[in-house]
Amino acid sequence: MRKILLCLPLLFLFLLVPAKAAELEMRGVWVSSVYNLDYPSRQGLTETQLKAEADAVIEQAVAWDMTAIFLQVRPSADALYASEIMPWSSVLTGKQGQAPDGGFDPLAYFIEQCHAKGLELHAWLNPYRITRTAAETRDGAFAQLCPDHPAHQLADSVVFHSDGCLYFDPGQPQVQQHLLEITREILENYDVDGIHLDDYFYPGSSFADKETYAQYGGDFKNIGDFRRNMVSQLIDQLHKLAKSTKPEAQFGVSPAGIWASSLQIPTGADTLGSQSYFESYADSRRWVREGMVDYIAPQIYWEIGADSGDFSILLDWWNKTVADTDIKLYIGLAAYKAAEAEEGSVWYGTEELQRQLDAMRESTHTSGALFFRYGSLKKVDTSFLLTETKTETPIIRESLWPKELVLDTPQGNQAVRSGDHLKISCTAPRYSKVTVFYGSNYSTLQSDCNGSYNGYLTAEAPFETESYSSPALICSEKFGVLTVKLTPFTITSVQAENTVSVEKIEWFDTNALHQIDFYTRTPCAAEFRTSGDVLTLDFSPCRLGVLFDDDYFASMTVEQAADTTRYRLVFPDDLQKRQVQLTWSPEKITLQIQKSLPEHPTTDPQDAESSSHSTVPPPAHDRP
Repeated sequence: MRKILLCLPLLFLFLLVPAKAAELEMRGVWVSSVYNLDYPSRQGLTETQLKAEADAVIEQAVAWDMTAIFLQVRPSADALYASEIMPWSSVLTGKQGQAPDGGFDPLAYFIEQCHAKGLELHAWLNPYRITRTAAETRDGAFAQLCPDHPAHQLADSVVFHSDGCLYFDPGQPQVQQHLLEITREILENYDVDGIHLDDYFYPGSSFADKETYAQYGGDFKNIGDFRRNMVSQLIDQLHKLAKSTKPEAQFGVSPAGIWASSLQIPTGADTLGSQSYFESYADSRRWVREGMVDYIAPQIYWEIGADSGDFSILLDWWNKTVADTDIKLYIGLAAYKAAEAEEGSVWYGTEELQRQLDAMRESTHTSGALFFRYGSLKKVDTSFLLTETKTETPIIRESLWPKELVLDTPQGNQAVRSGDHLKISCTAPRYSKVTVFYGSNYSTLQSDCNGSYNGYLTAEAPFETESYSSPALICSEKFGVLTVKLTPFTITSVQAENTVSVEKIEWFDTNALHQIDFYTRTPCAAEFRTSGDVLTLDFSPCRLGVLFDDDYFASMTVEQAADTTRYRLVFPDDLQKRQVQLTWSPEKITLQIQKSLPEHPTTDPQDAESSSHSTVPPPAHDRP
């Protein structure tokens, strides 16, 4: 006990010293053309004025230390570039199909000037939206289009939605082919650094595509699955097109920040906000897990601690989603909220953006930040973009833990000791930074995002031959609030010098549990880690493991490294949430996997007929 109390000064020194944060390799800004939000500032500008405005945008991006500009070149099925397929955008001249003064090509000019300044230029496309001004009738909506607009030729694949606007039907094969041709034209004619899609897919559940579903959706159990598959099919085809046409170009998507809520799908995030999986039929998790993109840039437009979508929870969820993949994670940040905030709002000033950037730099897999949008960023103090990360002194309180998580008994806290090697497992509030102190040593534990934490530290006390209880200090920090609790651990000792082998494996399955027994004759240390759909299980000291054919897993491998035998078990991508635990007995180590119910509901919440024909509110990327 005395050693634990003496290490308290170390605890506070450890938690208060800022960790060195990694710089973000991608720092981008969205430049919106829709509604003349950012570029061009108004319709009818001369060639000289268009160039001057482009130069100003690029110079400002350089001053902000950006690495890339994401220029909206297809705001509404029209073009800010010379195209043989699409008409010139009305944001340039006020009249769709009319070329800008002098035949000026904004995309070509931006590419040339960005590359001269060391910036990347990514072409930002909106795939399905055709019109953005509400009309009372379908004919009225079509009347907004210029005579040679391709929507006239594809009229059978155009839907007049309940918001009064026209959209290409994502389920129609000719629409997908049309969008591939548009993208191929850009990749072949322009030296872009990437193709970028935002969060606009299906505009709502009342989308009138029942005939399309009846014609092409026979392999799907409901219209929601059909819609998600058609969007995913386009994403996959665009990625393959980019890789085959211009391999160095990146392809990525910026979906809404919430894929799904854990209340609806267990592997979703602990959020209450709009779910893109159901509302716009964007299965962004699938795009990552199946490698359909080079990067994903979710728009996490909520503050830290927000009830509907806590930024910290979503940042952690997306980091877990890209783990064990080659997909880059960039985070879309709501600069527009800071620009619009009034005094008293958490968004007033730039402190919230700074906190979010600090969290991103300290996260495991975040590689970049994208700011929405250029005009908003110009309205705020942007000095924070160039400053180093800062860690504020945490507030110390009695406890924020729910009463049932303040542990006065060893239940839930355990350790396996092999010589002086102690493998620690404990429970604590989700999404916390948890540090355990034992003797004069400490370890920061890794989270599984379900309230379980695991890690290693050194045990200094004499070796014990049986299980015993010993106190340790658990410190949890969440949102700057520090909780300290002294709690007992159950410690199971194993003989470190006795190298074992996994000689036999048995497994069985029930509706709620999958159990695997690894027979080792005598105990050894074991550790598991989960990353996305991958479970890694290490035994040490262990010299040999046998492979087993358990069809519960999508795949499995076993490998030997020094005195460690490692099993790599890949779960099927069935959208189930699982909890894993290890238990020891004299002759075997048991891995138990608690299973949840399947994530997919029988029907999508928004697939039912709705008399109100409600639509999803427009995402922030069309905000003035």
